[in-house]
Amino acid sequence: MTELTKLPHTGLEVPHTRFTLSDFQQMTTRGGIAFNATVHEGGRCLGIIENEGNGGDTGFFPHTAEDRHAMAEFTTSCRMDGDVLRVEEVLDNLVTEHELAQTVAASQGKTILRGKDDVGLNGTLVTVSIPPVWLVTHESPLGAALLE
Repeated sequence: MTELTKLPHTGLEVPHTRFTLSDFQQMTTRGGIAFNATVHEGGRCLGIIENEGNGGDTGFFPHTAEDRHAMAEFTTSCRMDGDVLRVEEVLDNLVTEHELAQTVAASQGKTILRGKDDVGLNGTLVTVSIPPVWLVTHESPLGAALLE
């Protein structure tokens, strides 16, 4: 198996980082949150990741049969903490990774706090504007002891 790269926001382990998402959209429905995003490899569109927000699975709708095969190879290789994931879990994590990366990029100079539920799924995001705090400096007793 090829070496996997761990994505920073979700921890999803992927075989490569050539796939990117764009045109991300979401809306709240009576049954949940519907979303879709376009998947690209370089300048080429592979297809759409979509969830209708009614409790059903997240799916991938490829542009061509070759794109279906490329995504199948990708999702089969992905892991989370070394564990094999279902295709839906990979797709959901790709969308979450993209969404969190956008949030981080738009929050320059602010701190983002992210909660997780009991099974480790992403929960509430809170963005706060607080000044940086130096917890350990060479002038503090703790800092002096740690920096010896």
